Amino acid sequence: MKDKTQLQPGLYQANIVSQQMGETKTGKPQFILTVSVTARVISDSQVSPIESVDRTIYMVITDNTVPYVVRDLRSIGFRSDSWAMLDPDIPGYHNFNSVTLTVNCEHSVWKDKKNEKWSIYSERETKKLPPDGIRKLDAMFGRALKEPPQTATQAPVAAPEVAEVAAVAAVAPSGDVPF
Repeated sequence: MKDKTQLQPGLYQANIVSQQMGETKTGKPQFILTVSVTARVISDSQVSPIESVDRTIYMVITDNTVPYVVRDLRSIGFRSDSWAMLDPDIPGYHNFNSVTLTVNCEHSVWKDKKNEKWSIYSERETKKLPPDGIRKLDAMFGRALKEPPQTATQAPVAAPEVAEVAAVAAVAPSGDVPF
């Protein structure tokens, strides 16, 4: 029976319970991990145990996704140079059973139904923007920061109504229309 408990988006601690190679409905290869989610991550050093629930992580392998799939596999200890070594039907395959890892739960809506999407969590690399990049950013978008901030009570200045513009045009002498 499939567990219907929906977990909140966020980071969780889990143990891998099974793995397999498979195909999507459209025929794309994918690596599938089943994990037992055991705790919610509160901070780097604190977790809060939850009632264990099984979830599935699908890693579709395409030209666009392969760098991320490899990064995730390496983060949990896979060092082989062959995709075949992920397949439990191959002698000597890399067995992930009992590996503890951090997983990420996100919610999405598909056909009016909220779904969980699970992935292996890995910290994303960030790169510091160098000073010349900041100067370029100011040159491109600095004007947006120079506009005075609007308070909640300030309404944006409205453009004149079409009727007002037409009235000005009607009383202005020919050739002296102010626009």
